[in-house]
Amino acid sequence: MYLHCGLHVTENSTKVLYAVLTVESSAINNFTSVLRSFLMSSPVVVKDIGVTTKCSALNNKTECQCMEHYKWNDEVCTSFPECCPNEKCTMQSVPSSELCYPTARVEISGSFLMSKRGYNKDLDDSETPLYKDTRQKILNDMLPVYSTFPKFVSLTISGFKPGSLIVDFQLILNSNISSFNLANKTSRLQSLLDGKAQVETKGMVEMTAPTGPVNFKSKQSLSCSTKEDMILYNWQLKNIVHTKRIFNVTNGFEATTDNSSQKTTLNLALVSEVWSGLFSCLFRTSSLDVTITHKASAVLDVALLPQVMISSNPQFPQCTVGSGYKDIEVLCEIKNSTETYNISWKCDLKYSDPGKPSASPYGSIIYTLNTKVDCSNISHTPRCECTFTNRLNESKKTEVEIYVIYKDDPFCKEDNIWPVAKSEHVATMRCKDGIGERRRSCNNSIWGLESSTCVNVDLHNILLDAQNLRRGLGTVEQNTPDIFNRLKNSTNNTKAINSFANVNASVIILHTMQKLTTDKLNQPVLNDLIESSSNLLDSTLKNSWISKEGNKNDPNLASLYLESVEGLITKTDIKMNSDPIIKPNIAMVSCMQNCNGTVSLFNVNVSLDGGKGQTKTVAFKFLDQFLLPKKNDSSPNSLVVSAIVQDNVKTISIDFELLEDRQPNVKMYCVFWDFKADTWSTVNCTWGGSDKQGHCECTHLSSFTILMAKKAISLDYMDEITYVSLGVSIASLVLCLGIEILVWHSVVKSSIAFFRHTTHVNICLCLLIAHITFLASAFPDKMSDSWCQICVVLKHFSYLAMFFWMLCLSIILLHQITFMFHKLSKNVFLGSSFFLGYFCPLVIVAFTMISYNNGQEDIYYSSKTCWLLYKGLFKGSMYAFVLPIGTIVIINVFCMLVVVMKLLNPAMAEHSNRDEKQVSKGILKAVILLTPILGTTWFLGFFVLTIDLTKGPLAYFVNYAFTLLNGFQVITHTVLQLEYSLMYMMYAQCANLLVASLTLFVDITGILHFACHICSR
Repeated sequence: MYLHCGLHVTENSTKVLYAVLTVESSAINNFTSVLRSFLMSSPVVVKDIGVTTKCSALNNKTECQCMEHYKWNDEVCTSFPECCPNEKCTMQSVPSSELCYPTARVEISGSFLMSKRGYNKDLDDSETPLYKDTRQKILNDMLPVYSTFPKFVSLTISGFKPGSLIVDFQLILNSNISSFNLANKTSRLQSLLDGKAQVETKGMVEMTAPTGPVNFKSKQSLSCSTKEDMILYNWQLKNIVHTKRIFNVTNGFEATTDNSSQKTTLNLALVSEVWSGLFSCLFRTSSLDVTITHKASAVLDVALLPQVMISSNPQFPQCTVGSGYKDIEVLCEIKNSTETYNISWKCDLKYSDPGKPSASPYGSIIYTLNTKVDCSNISHTPRCECTFTNRLNESKKTEVEIYVIYKDDPFCKEDNIWPVAKSEHVATMRCKDGIGERRRSCNNSIWGLESSTCVNVDLHNILLDAQNLRRGLGTVEQNTPDIFNRLKNSTNNTKAINSFANVNASVIILHTMQKLTTDKLNQPVLNDLIESSSNLLDSTLKNSWISKEGNKNDPNLASLYLESVEGLITKTDIKMNSDPIIKPNIAMVSCMQNCNGTVSLFNVNVSLDGGKGQTKTVAFKFLDQFLLPKKNDSSPNSLVVSAIVQDNVKTISIDFELLEDRQPNVKMYCVFWDFKADTWSTVNCTWGGSDKQGHCECTHLSSFTILMAKKAISLDYMDEITYVSLGVSIASLVLCLGIEILVWHSVVKSSIAFFRHTTHVNICLCLLIAHITFLASAFPDKMSDSWCQICVVLKHFSYLAMFFWMLCLSIILLHQITFMFHKLSKNVFLGSSFFLGYFCPLVIVAFTMISYNNGQEDIYYSSKTCWLLYKGLFKGSMYAFVLPIGTIVIINVFCMLVVVMKLLNPAMAEHSNRDEKQVSKGILKAVILLTPILGTTWFLGFFVLTIDLTKGPLAYFVNYAFTLLNGFQVITHTVLQLEYSLMYMMYAQCANLLVASLTLFVDITGILHFACHICSR
């Protein structure tokens, strides 16, 4: 038996002196009587004699047991950890000190900060005179106060620390006290020592916890109770995973607390290695300017089960012959753990030899089974499994199938680090510098692309910490700055995270923190958040945002990123108007009041109408490349901008800088990101139209951008009308050429007739070639790039040549009217006309091709339309066609006016012979007939070029009217041509006027058809 007795000072202070006595159990009564009559000099008395520990010999060892109201002391729990949860403990040798102490014992530790006293380095050494003298003086001040506690045991000064002078002390009592009594005495000492105290008790709070190991993934509860009202400070855990860290335990999806003034209960839904360790509950009381922390602790011992990675070496054993055996290893790898496992193997192979466990370079333990596969058993797929069993007979079983490459089986050969693999299977490999695995499929004896779930170690640890916060392990407000600072540092090195797995892990970290964060984030945390989010949008990570596996069931990573960053920025706490935070790929500006002005970020101007309170505007670069609409008919054409405001706004106006120039008749949409539908939406958003191409207005706040349609607006039946009209033009041109051949000798009887009909034939010929080429390139998506380029060159040359021949015709008519008595020779006419009609267009086309990068696609021509490019006002190769034509049209109109004026001149009428006078009158009639019609058509054509189809009904009307008018003109004048051909049989002298009028009309009409179709595109 172990006895303890107390010697108490009966005046102003008491002290208990313990004597450890070993007594036979049969003599216990007599011995206690002797002790009670034991006398010492006053004022010391002996009382409270009791049995603390009962011990007995057991097989050369000693089995001890604490008596009622006593418990194992800390020394026993440290030396014999298996004793503490149990009533009895078997020891090889019994310590000389007390084994058990009263359950009511209270240990008080604390410190006094004496700000008016300085620190000396001699206080570091407990053997120096200064240390001993200072210790004794302070102890003499403290003892008269603290020794008056009932059942006072000891008071010690444990050391000194710098910071003015900090005195650490420890007080032990063998009975419970009230927190007010402790605060009262501590407050007296604060005045006496002129210092500030910090006090923590152990023993005033009682903890109830499961004893012994508990089942893995089971539900467990721990509770703490007090005898007086206290305020719960928090729960803490020092687990077996992070032995150097102490976590605060909060409410999460695995941990919840139920609190009252005198009791708190911690409920754990699924206990694992994360929850295995030393739990502490901390209460606080405050009175008399003294704050006291009351602590109780207990160990939760979880019988763990491992995560097992099982594989075979080699993964695909190769049998080169059809018989015999192939040696393989089956490997089961687990993390190093405090749990002691029993491992068993089961393998449907004839031979197996378990090897000894070994440590891996990754800090894990590998268990090996040596076995053989039968190369002759082709129909059998071997299976092996390993089972780990813990202390509570719970087990974790994992199996692997061994795919053997038998003789004549197809397989993929070695490829660098990838060994041979059986066809139609997936080879796996552990990540070398990360957490996860690499996978590569082998199909039809051909290696596929590699996919990887390898995550950077630093990012993996940050993700685990964020997920632990979701569990309830750690407080969000304390861990948030550390997590974002580490995330910033990890993402700064974009080369180290250049994979989908790393970007995905980073976004999950942001999303997890956004869901957890309830308090406002301060400025330093905001800076780290913006910088880490900007790093993820770096251009070098563009291909890392899309999984190579292309799993459509994966959530939209960019949408999750936007939701997370936007949600986190909403929770930032900025007290005043701050300078913009500008990072390479994200910019943010905030203002507190009167935010009706315009803010500019990355050349995007944002204006809010009616907003009050704090407003935050954020612009994202490159995010538009990943936030794609579900329909493939449009794509983002601007940065993504988010606007966040405390109070509602009436209107938000945004002027975007377009990433690509809008082509004519291409519609754009002002949109916001709808997180529920996971796509862009136009609800309550309006685009500024073709006049304000980058302007957006919305009546709500969200994340905005501009979408641009991939194709120009297509009017219904416009292609059909165009192609029919073009076909009629071709038929009319062929008919005109045929008529020219039939009536050539009848109508070409003078030089002027020769000149005129020669130009008509060349105009028809050029226009016919151009129209045929146009029809040949009507479906550009079905043509090769080389043929598309050839068609563009032919059309460019043919249409220019046709207009230049029209210029020749105008000049000839002008010459004949102006210089009536000057005869132009045919050789001069033919030489100058062919030079102007063919050489000039050839030079223009050649110079244009050279100027536009030798006719390169998307610079000289568009492969989508097989025609020249129009990129805006005086931009694009289209002006190499429009400007020459415009110049020729102006010259032709001038010539026509001169001719009309000459024909109306009486002097000319008197000197002209009758035939020439009749011809001139015929020409004048043709001009008077055609000019109003053609003028109207060209007037509509002007509006086709200037009115964008995005303007709506007016533009539709102009385009349909332009096309239909030209189409009906062709049909009408084709009928007239046939009628005039019949009339020629009777009136040959009318043929001259017929051919001149009809040919000129058909030529210009064909041009209008072409212009209409190009404009409609």
